[in-house]
Amino acid sequence: MPSSAVHESRDEEGNEKKIQLKVSEVFEMNQGQRIIVPFDSQMQAYGKAATLLSGVCGRIVNDCNNVPINYEKWSSNLFQFQAPEAIAKRYCLLTMGRRFKNRKLKLWYKNYDPLDSREKLISNVPTGVPKDQWSSFVDYHLKPSYKELCRKNALVRKKQTIPHTGGSKLLSRRRHEMEEEIGHAVGRGELYIATHKRKDGSYVNEEARTTVEKIHEELSQSTNFTEISRNDAVAKVLGPEHSGRVRGLGLGGLPSIAFGPTIGRFNHLGSIFLSMNQAENSQLRSEVTTLKTKLVASEQNVKTLQTIMLAYIQMKEGQIPPELDALLGIASIPMDEGSEEGIPTPHGSSSLDSNLS
Repeated sequence: MPSSAVHESRDEEGNEKKIQLKVSEVFEMNQGQRIIVPFDSQMQAYGKAATLLSGVCGRIVNDCNNVPINYEKWSSNLFQFQAPEAIAKRYCLLTMGRRFKNRKLKLWYKNYDPLDSREKLISNVPTGVPKDQWSSFVDYHLKPSYKELCRKNALVRKKQTIPHTGGSKLLSRRRHEMEEEIGHAVGRGELYIATHKRKDGSYVNEEARTTVEKIHEELSQSTNFTEISRNDAVAKVLGPEHSGRVRGLGLGGLPSIAFGPTIGRFNHLGSIFLSMNQAENSQLRSEVTTLKTKLVASEQNVKTLQTIMLAYIQMKEGQIPPELDALLGIASIPMDEGSEEGIPTPHGSSSLDSNLS
Protein backbone atom coordinates (compact mmCIF):
# COMPACT_ATOMS: atom_id res chain seq x y z
CA MET A 1 0.00 0.00 0.00
CA PRO A 2 1.28 3.51 -0.85
CA SER A 3 2.36 5.32 2.29
CA SER A 4 0.89 8.66 3.32
CA ALA A 5 2.91 11.81 3.93
CA VAL A 6 2.38 15.17 5.63
CA HIS A 7 1.61 18.07 3.28
CA GLU A 8 0.99 21.80 3.67
CA SER A 9 -2.56 22.77 2.71
CA ARG A 10 -4.65 25.94 2.47
CA ASP A 11 -8.43 26.44 2.51
CA GLU A 12 -10.54 29.03 0.71
CA GLU A 13 -10.15 31.50 3.58
CA GLY A 14 -6.35 31.32 3.43
CA ASN A 15 -5.93 29.24 6.59
CA GLU A 16 -2.95 26.89 6.37
CA LYS A 17 -2.50 23.58 8.13
CA LYS A 18 -0.60 20.32 7.75
CA ILE A 19 -2.58 17.26 6.69
CA GLN A 20 -1.51 13.65 6.20
CA LEU A 21 -2.81 11.84 3.16
CA LYS A 22 -1.89 9.65 0.20
CA VAL A 23 -2.78 9.84 -3.48
CA SER A 24 -6.09 8.00 -3.17
CA GLU A 25 -7.22 10.38 -0.42
CA VAL A 26 -6.62 13.61 -2.36
CA PHE A 27 -9.99 13.32 -4.10
CA GLU A 28 -11.69 13.03 -0.69
CA MET A 29 -10.35 16.28 0.78
CA ASN A 30 -12.75 18.84 2.21
CA GLN A 31 -14.23 21.17 -0.38
CA GLY A 32 -11.99 24.19 -0.86
CA GLN A 33 -8.93 22.46 0.59
CA ARG A 34 -5.80 22.71 -1.58
CA ILE A 35 -2.37 21.08 -1.34
CA ILE A 36 0.38 23.71 -1.67
CA VAL A 37 2.88 22.81 -4.41
CA PRO A 38 6.14 24.84 -4.20
CA PHE A 39 8.17 25.67 -7.31
CA ASP A 40 11.90 26.45 -7.33
CA SER A 41 13.88 29.09 -9.25
CA GLN A 42 13.81 26.85 -12.33
CA MET A 43 9.99 26.81 -12.17
CA GLN A 44 9.86 23.12 -11.27
CA ALA A 45 7.73 21.59 -8.55
CA TYR A 46 9.66 19.99 -5.69
CA GLY A 47 9.13 18.33 -2.33
CA LYS A 48 6.60 15.73 -1.22
CA ALA A 49 3.79 17.75 -2.78
CA ALA A 50 5.38 17.33 -6.23
CA THR A 51 5.46 13.56 -5.75
CA LEU A 52 1.83 13.63 -4.64
CA LEU A 53 0.89 15.71 -7.69
CA SER A 54 2.62 13.22 -9.97
CA GLY A 55 0.65 10.39 -8.40
CA VAL A 56 -2.65 12.24 -8.79
CA CYS A 57 -1.87 13.01 -12.45
CA GLY A 58 -1.16 9.32 -12.93
CA ARG A 59 -4.50 8.28 -11.44
CA ILE A 60 -6.31 10.72 -13.72
CA VAL A 61 -4.75 9.55 -16.99
CA ASN A 62 -4.65 5.87 -16.02
CA ASP A 63 -8.44 5.78 -15.88
CA CYS A 64 -9.77 4.83 -19.32
CA ASN A 65 -12.94 6.78 -18.57
CA ASN A 66 -10.87 9.97 -18.38
CA VAL A 67 -8.28 9.32 -21.09
CA PRO A 68 -8.88 6.40 -23.50
CA ILE A 69 -5.77 4.28 -24.11
CA ASN A 70 -6.23 4.54 -27.87
CA TYR A 71 -5.27 8.23 -27.76
CA GLU A 72 -1.88 8.39 -29.48
CA LYS A 73 -0.60 11.01 -27.02
CA TRP A 74 -1.79 13.21 -24.22
CA SER A 75 -2.42 16.91 -24.72
CA SER A 76 -4.63 19.10 -23.40
CA ASN A 77 -8.83 22.11 -8.08
CA LEU A 78 -6.99 20.05 -6.02
CA PHE A 79 -3.67 21.87 -5.73
CA GLN A 80 -2.52 25.45 -5.19
CA PHE A 81 0.58 26.17 -7.25
CA GLN A 82 3.19 28.65 -6.10
CA ALA A 83 3.99 29.51 -9.72
CA PRO A 84 2.36 31.38 -12.64
CA GLU A 85 -0.67 29.62 -14.11
CA ALA A 86 1.07 28.99 -17.46
CA ILE A 87 3.99 27.25 -15.74
CA ALA A 88 1.74 25.14 -13.48
CA LYS A 89 -0.46 24.10 -16.41
CA ARG A 90 2.56 23.10 -18.51
CA TYR A 91 4.05 21.11 -15.64
CA CYS A 92 0.79 19.21 -15.06
CA LEU A 93 0.40 18.41 -18.76
CA LEU A 94 3.99 17.14 -18.95
CA THR A 95 3.47 15.01 -15.85
CA MET A 96 0.24 13.56 -17.19
CA GLY A 97 1.82 12.96 -20.59
CA ARG A 98 4.71 11.04 -19.05
CA ARG A 99 2.42 8.93 -16.84
CA PHE A 100 0.06 8.28 -19.75
CA LYS A 101 2.93 7.17 -22.00
CA ASN A 102 4.42 4.90 -19.35
CA ARG A 103 1.09 3.30 -18.61
CA LYS A 104 0.49 2.49 -22.29
CA LEU A 105 3.97 0.98 -22.65
CA LYS A 106 3.50 -1.26 -19.61
CA LEU A 107 0.06 -2.31 -20.82
CA TRP A 108 1.36 -3.20 -24.28
CA TYR A 109 4.44 -5.13 -23.23
CA LYS A 110 2.49 -7.01 -20.58
CA ASN A 111 -0.07 -8.27 -23.10
CA TYR A 112 1.87 -8.39 -26.39
CA ASP A 113 3.23 -11.63 -27.80
CA PRO A 114 4.91 -11.37 -31.22
CA LEU A 115 3.71 -14.89 -32.02
CA ASP A 116 0.03 -14.00 -31.52
CA SER A 117 -2.16 -12.95 -34.43
CA ARG A 118 -3.99 -9.63 -34.49
CA GLU A 119 -7.28 -11.38 -33.74
CA LYS A 120 -5.85 -13.16 -30.71
CA LEU A 121 -4.29 -9.94 -29.37
CA ILE A 122 -7.59 -8.10 -29.74
CA SER A 123 -9.49 -10.88 -28.00
CA ASN A 124 -7.14 -10.69 -24.98
CA VAL A 125 -8.70 -7.54 -23.49
CA PRO A 126 -7.05 -6.44 -20.20
CA THR A 127 -9.23 -5.95 -17.15
CA GLY A 128 -10.66 -2.44 -16.91
CA VAL A 129 -10.06 -1.54 -20.55
CA PRO A 130 -13.07 -1.12 -22.89
CA LYS A 131 -12.99 -3.55 -25.82
CA ASP A 132 -13.25 -0.85 -28.51
CA GLN A 133 -10.31 1.06 -27.00
CA TRP A 134 -8.19 -2.08 -26.83
CA SER A 135 -8.93 -2.99 -30.46
CA SER A 136 -7.86 0.47 -31.66
CA PHE A 137 -4.85 0.36 -29.33
CA VAL A 138 -3.65 -2.96 -30.80
CA ASP A 139 -4.08 -1.75 -34.39
CA TYR A 140 -2.03 1.36 -33.67
CA HIS A 141 0.84 -0.68 -32.21
CA LEU A 142 0.82 -3.05 -35.17
CA LYS A 143 1.22 -0.24 -37.71
CA PRO A 144 4.52 -0.33 -39.68
CA SER A 145 5.08 3.34 -38.83
CA TYR A 146 4.88 2.58 -35.09
CA LYS A 147 7.23 -0.38 -35.40
CA GLU A 148 9.72 1.84 -37.25
CA LEU A 149 9.47 4.45 -34.50
CA CYS A 150 10.19 1.75 -31.90
CA ARG A 151 13.23 0.62 -33.86
CA LYS A 152 14.65 4.17 -33.98
CA ASN A 153 13.97 4.73 -30.27
CA ALA A 154 15.76 1.48 -29.46
CA LEU A 155 18.85 2.72 -31.33
CA VAL A 156 18.74 5.99 -29.39
CA ARG A 157 18.51 4.14 -26.07
CA LYS A 158 21.57 2.08 -26.97
CA LYS A 159 23.57 5.32 -27.07
CA GLN A 160 22.55 6.12 -23.50
CA THR A 161 25.25 4.09 -21.80
CA ILE A 162 25.37 5.88 -18.43
CA PRO A 163 22.39 4.97 -16.24
CA HIS A 164 21.49 7.20 -13.30
CA THR A 165 20.86 6.10 -9.72
CA GLY A 166 18.11 8.60 -8.94
CA GLY A 167 15.32 6.06 -9.16
CA SER A 168 11.80 7.44 -9.50
CA LYS A 169 12.47 10.49 -7.31
CA LEU A 170 12.08 13.78 -9.17
CA LEU A 171 15.37 15.56 -9.85
CA SER A 172 13.85 18.81 -8.58
CA ARG A 173 13.06 17.11 -5.27
CA ARG A 174 16.53 15.55 -5.07
CA ARG A 175 18.15 18.92 -5.75
CA HIS A 176 16.03 20.61 -3.07
CA GLU A 177 16.95 17.94 -0.51
CA MET A 178 20.65 18.38 -1.32
CA GLU A 179 20.35 22.16 -0.92
CA GLU A 180 18.75 21.76 2.50
CA GLU A 181 21.44 19.28 3.53
CA ILE A 182 24.52 21.23 2.41
CA GLY A 183 23.14 24.73 2.88
CA HIS A 184 23.72 26.26 -0.56
CA ALA A 185 22.33 26.17 -4.09
CA VAL A 186 23.12 23.05 -6.15
CA GLY A 187 24.19 23.31 -9.76
CA ARG A 188 23.85 20.72 -12.51
CA GLY A 189 27.37 19.43 -11.94
CA GLU A 190 26.83 18.47 -8.31
CA LEU A 191 23.45 16.94 -9.11
CA TYR A 192 24.87 14.88 -11.98
CA ILE A 193 27.62 13.50 -9.74
CA ALA A 194 25.16 12.62 -6.96
CA THR A 195 22.80 10.78 -9.32
CA HIS A 196 25.49 8.69 -11.06
CA LYS A 197 27.00 7.07 -8.00
CA ARG A 198 25.73 4.17 -5.95
CA LYS A 199 25.02 4.44 -2.22
CA ASP A 200 28.48 3.04 -1.43
CA GLY A 201 30.10 5.82 -3.49
CA SER A 202 31.07 3.64 -6.45
CA TYR A 203 30.26 4.62 -10.01
CA VAL A 204 27.61 2.87 -12.09
CA ASN A 205 30.25 2.05 -14.74
CA GLU A 206 33.63 3.20 -16.04
CA GLU A 207 32.11 5.65 -18.48
CA ALA A 208 30.30 7.32 -15.61
CA ARG A 209 33.58 7.52 -13.68
CA THR A 210 35.30 9.24 -16.61
CA THR A 211 32.42 11.71 -17.09
CA VAL A 212 32.19 12.56 -13.39
CA GLU A 213 35.96 13.12 -13.16
CA LYS A 214 35.75 15.59 -16.05
CA ILE A 215 32.88 17.40 -14.35
CA HIS A 216 34.87 17.50 -11.10
CA GLU A 217 37.76 19.09 -12.99
CA GLU A 218 35.51 21.72 -14.57
CA LEU A 219 33.90 22.52 -11.20
CA SER A 220 37.32 22.98 -9.58
CA GLN A 221 38.19 25.62 -12.18
CA SER A 222 34.83 27.40 -12.01
CA THR A 223 34.32 30.59 -10.01
CA ASN A 224 30.62 29.83 -9.62
CA PHE A 225 30.01 26.08 -9.48
CA THR A 226 26.31 26.51 -8.62
CA GLU A 227 25.56 28.46 -11.81
CA ILE A 228 23.29 26.85 -14.40
CA SER A 229 24.27 28.09 -17.83
CA ARG A 230 25.10 27.06 -21.40
CA ASN A 231 28.73 27.11 -20.35
CA ASP A 232 28.63 25.33 -16.98
CA ALA A 233 30.50 22.12 -16.14
CA VAL A 234 27.79 19.79 -17.49
CA ALA A 235 27.53 21.69 -20.77
CA LYS A 236 31.31 21.63 -21.26
CA VAL A 237 31.59 17.89 -20.62
CA LEU A 238 28.38 16.58 -22.21
CA GLY A 239 28.05 19.10 -25.02
CA PRO A 240 25.18 21.33 -26.23
CA GLU A 241 21.61 20.79 -25.08
CA HIS A 242 18.87 19.29 -27.20
CA SER A 243 16.27 21.80 -28.35
CA GLY A 244 13.69 22.65 -25.68
CA ARG A 245 15.34 20.59 -22.93
CA VAL A 246 17.91 21.08 -20.17
CA ARG A 247 19.93 18.13 -18.85
CA GLY A 248 20.03 17.70 -15.10
CA LEU A 249 16.82 19.59 -14.36
CA GLY A 250 14.31 16.81 -14.89
CA LEU A 251 10.74 17.11 -16.09
CA GLY A 252 9.77 20.56 -17.32
CA GLY A 253 13.23 22.13 -17.46
CA LEU A 254 13.15 25.11 -19.83
CA PRO A 255 16.21 26.67 -21.53
CA SER A 256 14.48 30.07 -21.45
CA ILE A 257 14.33 29.92 -17.63
CA ALA A 258 17.58 28.08 -16.95
CA PHE A 259 19.71 30.05 -19.43
CA GLY A 260 17.58 33.09 -20.18
CA PRO A 261 15.89 33.96 -23.52
CA THR A 262 17.83 33.37 -26.73
CA ILE A 263 19.01 36.56 -28.46
CA GLY A 264 17.05 37.35 -31.62
CA ARG A 265 14.31 34.88 -30.77
CA PHE A 266 11.07 35.76 -29.00
CA ASN A 267 10.60 33.14 -26.37
CA HIS A 268 7.21 31.43 -26.38
CA LEU A 269 6.96 31.32 -22.60
CA GLY A 270 7.87 35.00 -22.46
CA SER A 271 5.01 35.76 -24.83
CA ILE A 272 2.63 33.91 -22.51
CA PHE A 273 3.77 35.98 -19.52
CA LEU A 274 3.55 39.17 -21.60
CA SER A 275 0.00 38.39 -22.68
CA MET A 276 -0.97 37.56 -19.10
CA ASN A 277 0.57 40.79 -17.79
CA GLN A 278 -1.09 42.90 -20.50
CA ALA A 279 -4.49 41.36 -19.73
CA GLU A 280 -4.02 41.86 -15.99
CA ASN A 281 -2.85 45.47 -16.49
CA SER A 282 -5.84 46.25 -18.72
CA GLN A 283 -8.21 44.82 -16.13
CA LEU A 284 -6.51 46.76 -13.33
CA ARG A 285 -6.73 50.02 -15.30
CA SER A 286 -10.44 49.44 -15.89
CA GLU A 287 -11.03 48.72 -12.20
CA VAL A 288 -9.09 51.84 -11.15
CA THR A 289 -11.11 54.02 -13.54
CA THR A 290 -14.38 52.61 -12.17
CA LEU A 291 -13.25 53.19 -8.57
CA LYS A 292 -12.23 56.78 -9.37
CA THR A 293 -15.62 57.48 -10.90
CA LYS A 294 -17.39 56.05 -7.86
CA LEU A 295 -15.12 58.05 -5.54
CA VAL A 296 -15.89 61.33 -7.30
CA ALA A 297 -19.62 60.61 -7.11
CA SER A 298 -19.32 59.71 -3.42
CA GLU A 299 -17.40 62.92 -2.65
CA GLN A 300 -20.05 64.97 -4.41
CA ASN A 301 -22.81 63.25 -2.44
CA VAL A 302 -20.95 63.95 0.81
CA LYS A 303 -20.59 67.63 -0.09
CA THR A 304 -24.29 67.87 -0.92
CA LEU A 305 -25.25 66.24 2.37
CA GLN A 306 -22.90 68.57 4.27
CA THR A 307 -24.50 71.61 2.64
CA ILE A 308 -28.01 70.40 3.46
CA MET A 309 -27.02 69.55 7.05
CA LEU A 310 -25.30 72.89 7.69
CA ALA A 311 -28.15 74.85 6.12
CA TYR A 312 -30.69 73.06 8.26
CA ILE A 313 -28.68 73.56 11.47
CA GLN A 314 -28.20 77.25 10.73
CA MET A 315 -31.88 77.65 9.96
CA LYS A 316 -32.90 75.95 13.21
CA GLU A 317 -30.18 77.34 15.49
CA GLY A 318 -29.45 80.64 13.81
CA GLN A 319 -25.75 79.82 13.42
CA ILE A 320 -23.28 76.97 12.95
CA PRO A 321 -21.64 75.84 16.21
CA PRO A 322 -17.92 76.86 16.16
CA GLU A 323 -16.79 73.27 16.87
CA LEU A 324 -18.69 71.91 13.86
CA ASP A 325 -17.57 74.82 11.68
CA ALA A 326 -13.91 74.13 12.59
CA LEU A 327 -14.31 70.37 12.03
CA LEU A 328 -15.89 70.69 8.58
CA GLY A 329 -14.01 73.77 7.50
CA ILE A 330 -17.14 75.37 6.00
CA ALA A 331 -18.25 78.86 6.96
CA SER A 332 -21.81 79.58 8.01
CA ILE A 333 -24.27 80.09 5.16
CA PRO A 334 -25.43 83.74 5.16
CA MET A 335 -29.21 84.02 5.48
CA ASP A 336 -31.67 86.86 5.98
CA GLU A 337 -33.50 86.53 9.25
CA GLY A 338 -36.67 84.58 8.78
CA SER A 339 -35.84 83.64 5.22
CA GLU A 340 -35.69 80.05 4.03
CA GLU A 341 -34.91 80.68 0.37
CA GLY A 342 -31.98 78.94 -1.25
CA ILE A 343 -31.89 76.00 1.13
CA PRO A 344 -31.67 72.77 -0.94
CA THR A 345 -33.84 69.83 0.02
CA PRO A 346 -34.04 66.22 -1.13
CA HIS A 347 -37.48 66.95 -2.60
CA GLY A 348 -36.41 70.08 -4.46
CA SER A 349 -38.42 72.50 -2.23
CA SER A 350 -36.92 75.61 -0.65
CA SER A 351 -37.75 74.59 2.91
CA LEU A 352 -36.42 71.74 5.02
CA ASP A 353 -38.47 72.59 8.07
CA SER A 354 -41.71 71.29 6.66
CA ASN A 355 -40.06 67.98 5.64
CA LEU A 356 -37.89 67.28 8.65
CA SER A 357 -39.73 68.82 11.60
